[in-house]
Amino acid sequence: MISLHPIETSFEVDPLPEAIHGSVGCHRQIVAAEREMGAFLMAVRSLFGDAEASRAAEDWIELAEQIEAPLVEGIPNWQWITTAAASRLASRRT
Repeated sequence: MISLHPIETSFEVDPLPEAIHGSVGCHRQIVAAEREMGAFLMAVRSLFGDAEASRAAEDWIELAEQIEAPLVEGIPNWQWITTAAASRLASRRT
C-alpha cells in the first residue's frame, strides 16, 4: 500500500542524486511526476479521504505505466495521467 503521509527525517538527503539516475533529464522527469501525483493525491485525500486517495494513487501509477503522455519541453505531460486518474475517480464516485 502507498503511504500518503510524509516521512519525517532529521537530516537532509538529496532524494534523487544525479549519479543514481544518470542524467539531469531523468531527474527532472521524476521530480515533475512526483509533484503532479502529489498534488493530485493531496486534493483527492482532502476531498474524499485516505481510502479513495490510496485507490487514486494506484490508478495514477497504473496509468503512468500504460499511457505515453505527450512531451512538454522534453518532459512527459503528467497532467494527462492526472486527468485520466481523475476520470477513473469520477467514475467510482457516480
